[in-house]
Amino acid sequence: MKNNLKIIIFIIILALVGFAFKQKQPAVVPTPQDELEIISTTPHPLEEATILPTQSIEVTFNKPLFVSEFKHKFDPEIEHQVEAINSQSTNFGQTLRIVFTKPLQLGSGYTLFILPNTHSEDGLKLGRDVIYHFKTIDYRGV
Repeated sequence: MKNNLKIIIFIIILALVGFAFKQKQPAVVPTPQDELEIISTTPHPLEEATILPTQSIEVTFNKPLFVSEFKHKFDPEIEHQVEAINSQSTNFGQTLRIVFTKPLQLGSGYTLFILPNTHSEDGLKLGRDVIYHFKTIDYRGV
């Protein structure tokens, strides 16, 4: 009988310790390593930048991604290509270069929208819109 009582008390103590330990565990908070982030652009800063009509734009993320998973659009629409740079493949990397097929209009404003469903190779999503406004140099004549 004494042994059974000792076993029951031991089980109760274990349950209480387990419950107390579980209560003290901190909530899981996403860290920057758990989210896809833009860490730099070229030109820097891209927001309100003035660029040449033939200049490319680069966007660097904290994680590598496939070019096909870089979800974006321009307003107004611009013909362009996207390639990965600084990697062994032009389809996969941390830095993506946007190359315009034709020179942009002088003195015009553009908006680049990087969409929230952009995601890295390991599935981490950007999770929010990132918007950059930029313009080309003005033509001032000769």
